[in-house]
Amino acid sequence: MNWADLAGSVALGLAGALVLWGCYRAVETKWPDRYAGMTQTFALRARQTLGRFVTFRCLPTALVVVIVSLTCERLVGAPGAAVIGGAVAALPSVLVHGYVFARSMVRGGDHTVNYGIFQLAMALMIAITALAALPARVLLAPLVPQPEVLLDSIWAALIAVGIGGAAVAVLRPRPPDAPEFGPRYWIDRAKRDAGVAIFDRAFEVSRDRGADPLLVWARLVGEVMQRPRWMRWLEFQLARWRPATSVGVLQVPGSEAKTDIDSVDVGVSQMAGRWALVATEYGYATDYNSIWTTATEWNAEADYVDRVYSIHAELLSGCSEPSGWPGVLIETRRYPRRIALRGITSADRVACADPSRPDRQTEVSPSRRSDDGLWAFEIDVPLGVSTLELTAHTEAGVLATQVVLSRGELSWAGPAEIRPTTQPRSDSWTMTNADAAALPGASDRLRLATDSGSDGDETDPLGELEPSQS
Repeated sequence: MNWADLAGSVALGLAGALVLWGCYRAVETKWPDRYAGMTQTFALRARQTLGRFVTFRCLPTALVVVIVSLTCERLVGAPGAAVIGGAVAALPSVLVHGYVFARSMVRGGDHTVNYGIFQLAMALMIAITALAALPARVLLAPLVPQPEVLLDSIWAALIAVGIGGAAVAVLRPRPPDAPEFGPRYWIDRAKRDAGVAIFDRAFEVSRDRGADPLLVWARLVGEVMQRPRWMRWLEFQLARWRPATSVGVLQVPGSEAKTDIDSVDVGVSQMAGRWALVATEYGYATDYNSIWTTATEWNAEADYVDRVYSIHAELLSGCSEPSGWPGVLIETRRYPRRIALRGITSADRVACADPSRPDRQTEVSPSRRSDDGLWAFEIDVPLGVSTLELTAHTEAGVLATQVVLSRGELSWAGPAEIRPTTQPRSDSWTMTNADAAALPGASDRLRLATDSGSDGDETDPLGELEPSQS
């Protein structure tokens, strides 16, 4: 093999490296720092499981190394040309990941250990894939066309890509920011990944610590989308053997391995008193400055802050805001033998009752408020009824609204009416947030759902109890 053959093998290897670079740039413009963006549906699905992610990273490298090494060997007639061409094709990716790994280790700071280990793992995985693809070229030789045919195929592919790209640019059949792949998709995906029990726990702790539950959920969704379940599991295993800067579903700073439940307990406690929900003359809204102040403490990237803001705004848009009532209703939560209504209010206390039986009502009061007087609540609603009365006791009086449920789900809330202030009946029960957290089976239900891998969805209680039994 002479110098011309060597130069030709290196040139073909660089062409293969260029193909890999274009492949990953096509799905994520911030390669190699990240392989999965938040708006590219293909990249999100490729990152969802460990098997998909490894395939996404290894298969293109293996195919390029096989094609380049076989073509070099056929043109030069020497096995050494195959090794040179295949190595050059994979080497740039290995070097780029190695450079990012070294840069993250030198700079220091938070989150660099996990980030550096990820980059090192990518470099090793690419190198191992290239080494395995070189001997595999013998088996795949019948599938790789001869150099002349391959060159014709490349030209045809380039023409097809040019025409197809122009057609997509003109027609744009689906914009990248389609709603179903936006914040609502991220929320549903995060609930499937982390489980409803994790979101229940986040709400309970935020309620007790005086934090904005929508802000906690928004940050939880953002972290889950960055670190799916399989990645958190790997971090948890690695944290047993090496110090970790942040672990768990909320990426809590610390050196000890934490489960997702522990991560929620610690992470939400660190967000105590943080609120992004503000009252305006037009109703409740998401405050971007509060989002920025909170989110940048864990991740200073602008797109992460914007992501948390859009998720919080999406969660707020799904809430019901009764006209004249001091607060918003988030959702209903169906437990095995009860249904609870979640919301946020600035009232002194909130009561819920069946309009046909006003003598039996449940009340909750705040354990901790925000600086603006807001607090989150979860109150039991009567079973077997489709309409209930929700009252907010304030200094100005009692504001009552009619809430309509459809199969246990929040359907509609009417405008609030002012009622005269009355003392609670002797047979009514005032329940604080601490009492709500101590309901029978609350902690056991969460632990059982987490230990069994359940997402926390229990049996629909509708129809289990007759109205007379509620």
